[in-house]
Amino acid sequence: MQKASFYRKPTDIDNIRDITEEEMLKMLSNVLKESVEKIKADMKSSKDKLRQTSLRYMVKSGKVKPRNFQIAKRIELTEIAYDNFARDLLKDRKFIEENKHLTDYDSSTGTYTCLMFYNPKREYAILVETQGANYARYAAKILLTEVAE
Repeated sequence: MQKASFYRKPTDIDNIRDITEEEMLKMLSNVLKESVEKIKADMKSSKDKLRQTSLRYMVKSGKVKPRNFQIAKRIELTEIAYDNFARDLLKDRKFIEENKHLTDYDSSTGTYTCLMFYNPKREYAILVETQGANYARYAAKILLTEVAE
């Protein structure tokens, strides 16, 4: 089963990162090392700076992780429609409204059943799980070349 990182209410496609679990672990490891170095420096300067380290952010951001997904429907958009959608994912869309009943999230398996929006001339497909909304409430991006048929 394929995996993708789904983000809640992303404003546009640039707010969505396509990273693997291995890359996520490497990134978190680097963040942790940087955070430890920052904490050491902060401890030398003052307790107030220590409270403002990036540790809280790192813990909070760990909620975004690759999850299983299956595609309920593939929807090809024109280049203009795709670009407009990719730049404003929180806008209500007719093409989402007409297909939102196909999306779901299975909490027992952690699997998103989603819609896939794509244009063959674009690098990424956008995966959407709506939770009943007419916009991309949860969205992920995946390289179009990596989407299983």
